[in-house]
Amino acid sequence: MPGRLIGIAIGIGLLVAFISLNLHNVCDISLGFFTLSGIPVFLTILTSFALGLIAALPTVFSAWLYAHRLSKQQNKPSEFSYKTEQVAKQRKRTGSKDSHIDEKDFGID
Repeated sequence: MPGRLIGIAIGIGLLVAFISLNLHNVCDISLGFFTLSGIPVFLTILTSFALGLIAALPTVFSAWLYAHRLSKQQNKPSEFSYKTEQVAKQRKRTGSKDSHIDEKDFGID
């Protein structure tokens, strides 16, 4: 826990240092029909990162749903395995191991 707190503090410190060093660096942003002028560079970069994270959310969410559905399918027993378990339980209840073998299969007349 303290390591995470120290990491967050260092990250915020680097962000503040980046903003203070680039406070006077400005750029113009053209959006096609109009131009925004005098926008600080740090706002442009932070906005780009934020939009990238928002654009990645649908991909991450769909991958999470896929993994969740896959794990549910692997945990769910199939119908075949359920039937074989029922047959095994039924054989245990009868007590005789040879109750399922027919005498005709041995070739004895």
